[in-house]
Amino acid sequence: MEGEMDRGYKRNHLRNFVSTDNIFRFGADVVKQFLDANGMEMMVRSHETAANGIDTFANSQLVSITSCTNYCGVLKNPACILMIKKTFEIVPKILLPAAETGKFPVWIDTEETLKRRPLTPPRQTHSS
Repeated sequence: MEGEMDRGYKRNHLRNFVSTDNIFRFGADVVKQFLDANGMEMMVRSHETAANGIDTFANSQLVSITSCTNYCGVLKNPACILMIKKTFEIVPKILLPAAETGKFPVWIDTEETLKRRPLTPPRQTHSS
């Protein structure tokens, strides 16, 4: 994924640790083409750690969620699950790491727990 305004595919040299030359960044237009070609409106993935448990891209047509809190015991990141209601409304539920609460993880579903949610870091863009 790249910035919302980027288009097409670009080789991702920053994440190509073993020089396989098969890792790419892609723009929002690629997401739209994929969804249209497959008759889909949205895609959910869980592949990398999102700093606040969830990250959206391409006008929220691509959603990335993190399924574990405190990844590798060092990131102190929250996790997220997506609840799909009978009406097909999608509701994200953020789960804070136990280390932040002093007890089992808790949902962010009140103003008080929302205040403890980490700030979303700015999206980094890389020039090729």
